[in-house]
Amino acid sequence: MVREAKANRRLETKFDRVDHLLFAALMIFLASQGLFLLFSPDLGLHLVAGEYTFHNGLPETNVFSPINGDHPLLQHEWAFQVFSYAITAVAGTNGLVWMRLVVVLLIGLILHRTLRPGRGYVAGVACLALGLFVAHPRFAWSPELFSMLMLAAVFKLLIDYIEGRGNQLFLLPLIFAVWVNVHGYFLAGLIVVGCFAAGEFGEALVRGNSTGRAMRLIGIGVLCAIATLLNPYHVEGAIYPFRVLIGLLTVDSHFNTAVAELLPPRTFKSAWAVKAWYPLLVIFAVASVAQGRKVRFAYLLTALAFWLMARSTYRNIGIYGLTLGVLSAVQWQTARTWKSLELPIARLSRWGTLALVVVLLGMAGFIATNRLYHAEGNLRVFGAGVARWLDPAARDFIAEHIPADSQVFNSFDHGSTYLWWFYPERRPFIDGNGAGYPSEFFAEYRKLVRCNESLEPLMRRHRIGWVYLGLDKRLARCLYRNPDWHPVFLDSDTIILVSQAPEFAEVRGKFDLRADLARGHISGWEPTPLPTLLHRTTPRSELVLMRFLGRIGEPRAARTVRQHVRKFSPEGKNSRN
Repeated sequence: MVREAKANRRLETKFDRVDHLLFAALMIFLASQGLFLLFSPDLGLHLVAGEYTFHNGLPETNVFSPINGDHPLLQHEWAFQVFSYAITAVAGTNGLVWMRLVVVLLIGLILHRTLRPGRGYVAGVACLALGLFVAHPRFAWSPELFSMLMLAAVFKLLIDYIEGRGNQLFLLPLIFAVWVNVHGYFLAGLIVVGCFAAGEFGEALVRGNSTGRAMRLIGIGVLCAIATLLNPYHVEGAIYPFRVLIGLLTVDSHFNTAVAELLPPRTFKSAWAVKAWYPLLVIFAVASVAQGRKVRFAYLLTALAFWLMARSTYRNIGIYGLTLGVLSAVQWQTARTWKSLELPIARLSRWGTLALVVVLLGMAGFIATNRLYHAEGNLRVFGAGVARWLDPAARDFIAEHIPADSQVFNSFDHGSTYLWWFYPERRPFIDGNGAGYPSEFFAEYRKLVRCNESLEPLMRRHRIGWVYLGLDKRLARCLYRNPDWHPVFLDSDTIILVSQAPEFAEVRGKFDLRADLARGHISGWEPTPLPTLLHRTTPRSELVLMRFLGRIGEPRAARTVRQHVRKFSPEGKNSRN
């Protein structure tokens, strides 16, 4: 027994030394996921709204819309928007990239603090890494990223409390007082506190434990709910996420299909994070079984709640990955079945640590060379700066050829960028802000972009003479084939068309896109091969352009794009119109 104890101590000493190596590998793995070009479609809206709020205070109506300018606007993310504007004012858009990297690393650091060196540490880090990998598609610069940061802090405080490692629950109301002004996901934080309180109360009833911890959690949950009233809109701001949730489930169901991130995760089967969805759930289930009769009810309830939330909406995959990752990690470390295996696990832990380090660094390299994003068909690009498709030639074309007083009908996912480019001289038809428009407006927009209704009544009502659409919209193909519309600009992401109204005759005379495409020439498009450390690929948007050209019946132009795609993209070699 003495010899075994000495062996354990020696092995634990060696294991403690490589903990730092494993932690460094985890941080490098996270850095590879947090460092990529800015590409969020809502980025422009947040920056413009932040600048407006910083100089003029919170707007009462939708001042960013030329059509719905009198519609009430509840700017519930105002703190994030002002913070974003302040960063760009000081450090430019690259400052957002580096700040995002800092936030992602902070999320990993806080979650890592829930683990303890020693038994099960390697398995815990592996669970965290998998959970954060599942969450990484939601690491864009957005209010949701800060929600994940605050959710990580909530988990750290609650896990420490019920595991008997400390009691700093007094910090929770402070977190919620900030969170309510940043993002509506503070509702997810309240769900976590409620699940922990219900779990502790259930354990007290089933196992005969004291209800003291449960009552304290209930009390702190009430204080957290009260803290959400500390926002400029008070009760209205606190209940806003509930109203949005009810609306998405009922009257605003059309909004679900208009926004891609509100679709179920199965819609994004090519994303590796979605493929890791069920393995993470299985790992959590196995970790729970390993706890035996001592499994924490709080962990089970929380995991169930977040699984249900993410199962229906891809947007929730970030908080799902974070939640199941940290809960799996904590349960693996505290599993009672490890006790009889402590010595062999200690002997294998160093090799397991080195193997996990190799895996994490390998995945970091896979991501940093853009190979993961290319395999997924993702628009992300590793590095600092602004993605090309947020700064295309379309901006220069609009500024030069479309009069500032002309109304442009744009697609939902391009409105925020349009706002960023031109506000206040120009304002988009729709800017991506769900809170600033009535539900019937969204319903009409959805019917239009799906070609279920004619655009003519809307044109006459709002004097619309131009259309600026993403190539993935059915309306783009419909209008290209419509002789009442004249295409004047095309790149790998968007198309611009002008009506046959007499006042636009001069512009129509300058550009004849249909004739150009028939010759195989695309005047607004330039091939942009994407260099990586290991090979060269082509942006996925060029594959979208090639498919668009095939669908509108322009085979010569499609062949021009395909020739370029075949040079740089293995997928393009097998592409068909």
